[in-house]
Amino acid sequence: VHEAAEKIQVDPEVLEAILAWSIQPIFEAFSRALSGETDFSSWHSGRCPVCGGPSRLEFIDEEGHSHLKCQFCGAEWSYPEGKCPYCGNEESESIIEIPVKGEDKFRLMACYKCGGYWKIVDERKVGTNIPRSLYDIWSFKLDLLASGQK
Repeated sequence: VHEAAEKIQVDPEVLEAILAWSIQPIFEAFSRALSGETDFSSWHSGRCPVCGGPSRLEFIDEEGHSHLKCQFCGAEWSYPEGKCPYCGNEESESIIEIPVKGEDKFRLMACYKCGGYWKIVDERKVGTNIPRSLYDIWSFKLDLLASGQK
């Protein structure tokens, strides 16, 4: 992608984004088809079982069970609460919650072992009126907080 971007004199990040957006509907359709046919209950990785992408979005359903959601293809799978989706670290002393002032529907978690962060949306507090496909955008201020911009 970087070589092609250089040839056509386009910012490589812009070209990567355009390519990702153009193939994303294919992966979303594939994910929907697989989700109805495949049991992801034995999948214990923080990487998406459909597209292999990393997930930085966790949600807790109304029954209190934790799940990860892929921001790229939309796949959802059960995942242990308090486990880093990047490195699999489960040591409570090296996983912290970063306080989010005035928010109880969102949580921001960080892992000291790998430096990764992830966002949590708690459906027990927000209900299910907001589609999960919007959770990543809805919680964008947590990305800003994690990057030190807020």
